[in-house]
Amino acid sequence: MKKNQIAIFVLMIAMSIQAQVSTTIPLPEDVKMGKLDNGLTYYILQNDEPKDRVSFYFAQNVGAILEEDDEDGLAHFLEHMAFNGSKNFPKKALVNFLEENGLVFGRDFNAYTGHDETVYNIDNVPAKDDLIDKCLLILHDWSGSLSLKDKEIDNERGVIAEEWRQSRSGRRRIYKKVQPVLFNDSQYGKRDIIGNLDFINSFPYQSLHNYYKKWYRPDLQAVIVVGNIDVANIEQKIKTVFGAIKMPENAKKRPYYSVPDFKETQYILTKDPEVTVASIDWTFKQELSKVRDESSMRKDLVQTITASMLSDRLQEKTQDPNSTAHYMAMSYEPLALDKGSCSITIAAKDGKIREAFQEFYEELVRAQNFGFTTSEFERIKKIILNEYQAAVKQEKDKTNDGLAGELSMHFLQAQPVMKAKKSLEIVKKQLAGITQEEVSALLQQLKNTDNSIFSVTGPNDSSISYPTKEELLGFIANVNNLKIENYQDDTNNSPLISETLETKPVLKKYTIKGIEKAQGFILANGIDMVLYPSKESEDEISMEAVSFGGRSKVETDDLYSASQAISLVENSGLGDFTQTQLSKKRAGSRILLRPDMSEFTESIFGITTRKDLETLLQLTYLYFENPRFDKALFESQKSSIKEAIQKRYKQPRNVFMDSIRRAITNKNKRSLPLTLENLDKLTFEKARNIYKQRFADAGDFTFVISGNFDVEKVLPLFQKYLGNLKTDNTKEKWIDHNLKPKDGETLISFNQKMETPKTTVFYQLSGDILYSERNKILYNIITGTLDRRYTQTIREAEGGSYGVNVSGGLSRIPNDKFKINIEFDCNPDKAEKLLTIVPEEINVIAEKGPSALNLKKAKETLIKGRTEAVKIDYFWSEQILQYKLHGSNYLSLKEYKKLVETITEEDVKNFAKQLLNNSDVVEVVMNPEK
Repeated sequence: MKKNQIAIFVLMIAMSIQAQVSTTIPLPEDVKMGKLDNGLTYYILQNDEPKDRVSFYFAQNVGAILEEDDEDGLAHFLEHMAFNGSKNFPKKALVNFLEENGLVFGRDFNAYTGHDETVYNIDNVPAKDDLIDKCLLILHDWSGSLSLKDKEIDNERGVIAEEWRQSRSGRRRIYKKVQPVLFNDSQYGKRDIIGNLDFINSFPYQSLHNYYKKWYRPDLQAVIVVGNIDVANIEQKIKTVFGAIKMPENAKKRPYYSVPDFKETQYILTKDPEVTVASIDWTFKQELSKVRDESSMRKDLVQTITASMLSDRLQEKTQDPNSTAHYMAMSYEPLALDKGSCSITIAAKDGKIREAFQEFYEELVRAQNFGFTTSEFERIKKIILNEYQAAVKQEKDKTNDGLAGELSMHFLQAQPVMKAKKSLEIVKKQLAGITQEEVSALLQQLKNTDNSIFSVTGPNDSSISYPTKEELLGFIANVNNLKIENYQDDTNNSPLISETLETKPVLKKYTIKGIEKAQGFILANGIDMVLYPSKESEDEISMEAVSFGGRSKVETDDLYSASQAISLVENSGLGDFTQTQLSKKRAGSRILLRPDMSEFTESIFGITTRKDLETLLQLTYLYFENPRFDKALFESQKSSIKEAIQKRYKQPRNVFMDSIRRAITNKNKRSLPLTLENLDKLTFEKARNIYKQRFADAGDFTFVISGNFDVEKVLPLFQKYLGNLKTDNTKEKWIDHNLKPKDGETLISFNQKMETPKTTVFYQLSGDILYSERNKILYNIITGTLDRRYTQTIREAEGGSYGVNVSGGLSRIPNDKFKINIEFDCNPDKAEKLLTIVPEEINVIAEKGPSALNLKKAKETLIKGRTEAVKIDYFWSEQILQYKLHGSNYLSLKEYKKLVETITEEDVKNFAKQLLNNSDVVEVVMNPEK
């Protein structure tokens, strides 16, 4: 071993004593890892993706699991308080500093708390010395210098109460009942991350201070810095900034908790009025390796192979129209540091939960009795190997935050971190040695059900009969005695395209002003495409094809069928291949490709690699020329839709969304939801014909392809596949069906039955506005300012909501318009006051403009975002599409910055006035039924 590798190995062994888990796999040589005298660990890595940016992670080996009964929720509460004042960043100085430098809370800096860890992150920081120093100082303050002021604690109580309220979905409530049983009354079963709400609202201030002093200390912390940095320089800075932090004397030893096994099969039935699907989760507990090494990697690989092959069979089964299950799958997941699980999930069709379980178990027994076929085994190995080979090609595209996240898991869970080439070498060797017998042996373990639990869940409906533990065990015994036949692997080894396609000529070439790399081509059949070669991504190519028309060209009565046209094709397959056969045919290729239909456009979007580009183009050809339409699958899909309609309004969110849809379209018939009364309007023939109509003329589409390719080498592929698409050279337009709110105000308020009382608010301003680059900037400044202001007022000052979502944009179709959508959940007792704040903040901008500080923050965010965007291929694809579809000229980065910098507070104020003067208002409020 080299000297530095020996040091790292010794350090990892020292960590294992502390953390109960360890890894013997050394870190890559370019990762600088060390430990200060006070026990703080650090990782430093130079990386250039994204360019000129740095990520800072602060990992705490401390989570909710360490809380005593009188501390329930304090780990998560501390995470929130880390942004509310510290020694060097009093009050909101930390957030203000990061926002002034273009970072956005939630997107660029955030934190999370788990059972065993708390992790903070600051991403996409410009690689400037002063910013790096400040970010290290932030991490320093997180380590042990939080202010924890009484007033800030009280303000945050309301925020966390609203986070609790927002997270209490039906499935979440069910999990809370299952958790103690699943974890067998261990510490993991007792601790909810958010904590006990009564305690959160009333704990003494000193309790939080005590918890902070007890657990936030250097021996349980790691500083991780990844990005465009000088490693030696950062290491010295870390030693200087963090080296003076004192390790507390007589510090409490960090305890580790186990999850006990079951001695016999467990069962729990939980129901909730807002859950709509009956399901069974069957979980087998398993020991996790305490040493993360090549042996544990091999074990994980065998589990992945097994779960993938069985899940593929189960998915194939659910695609059968006669299946009694909506969904079935198997996976291996960690439960805790020392305990893993084999988890089986079965979501049943209405009234078919027993049949669905038997359907699953027959497939399991089939695999146990006969094993998997050689073709299945080789196919999954090919898929896995391809993933690791692709990772090697894309190594340089790994982002700072992704790498920092990996290093944080190395510290917290001893997860190995390796170069992609090293991982590939190990996996290739292991795949060669794994046998089908090993996979079969793994499945045999599931015959012993003693260390497992059936969690049966579903709607709280007296008409539904749920199986008991005895019934489920009875099904198992019965199926084991059945004569089950071997599985037949349904494959099709024919070429994707049976006919011979000739390479068609290029009629015309053209360029795009301002986008020098873009090369336009008109093929002999009239197909218009633009190729944009780029080196930004090592091995990724994207394609986007767009045509005007969309659902706007469909008759009102046929819209329900239009909504299912895309999924009909995706579920049916392409050409001579069923969807099952097609999935197997594509095994080992890296392709994401799907058609879509929106209100005004139809499109196809795809992502692939250089190696699989031809396959992507073949599939694109088939989506246009030879889509399949399976009527039996459609009728099964329609039956599932009927089930969903019947249960739709058991979930308050669906009631709320339908109310919004009616309001923002003025009850336009084209926006009304599908109901049982009009279900007969949803037909196979209409769905099929609508797809054919919307994708009949490929010549009406504009194709934009960007990525790492040589134009001369790939052009013949496009000439061959796109060049042979049928075209009639007609250019369609959309139809404006007046899908907008009524003039003036639309105010809707209603009460809804719900299990967790909360008020949900939707507020929209919309109207006409000229679409221009300057107006887009002004709009983004206003919405960015509103986002920050609502965080300061509704979330922080009032403690009324976990967060306010501000969205919308400027659009050109069907005409130049704007929308500002504001939505949040809140405490019903505070709803009336919070509702007044929403328009007040908009009016303040229109009357006074944004504050100088908020304007600065908004400008920095826009410039920073644009600087990062020009380094992403997708940005250029969108710029090209805007030029081709709307005639928009590209604004260079220099021109964009100059335009942003010219914006004044007066400009923003005047633009806000213009928006208000031209706007219609929609307000929808859903309150809990009293």
